[in-house]
Amino acid sequence: GPRIQDRYKLYLAIDVFSRYPVAWRIEYTEDRKSAVAMFTDAIATHGAPTVLHADNGAVMRSHTLIDA
Repeated sequence: GPRIQDRYKLYLAIDVFSRYPVAWRIEYTEDRKSAVAMFTDAIATHGAPTVLHADNGAVMRSHTLIDA
């Protein structure tokens, strides 16, 4: 199983109105590839949102995510 010292990163997309978790991933690292994969899965399942709010982290501001 996982070691106690391991740290994980949670990627979570929540619908603002219903608070429903639209998509989520748990990863060892915070990177653009994981964020793109999560949003790609969410959009494929639920459709593209009209508005997307995100934190101001580097991954959420990356050109890789914006271009995807």
